[in-house]
Amino acid sequence: RMGYGSSIAFVLFLIILAISVLEIRFMGARE
Repeated sequence: RMGYGSSIAFVLFLIILAISVLEIRFMGARE
């Protein structure tokens, strides 16, 4: 089954993307 592994990779990608967006927003708010 490839579905399980690909879903994990997709979730990890979304988490990394969300963290990046939050970091950019917080850095922008600080300055």
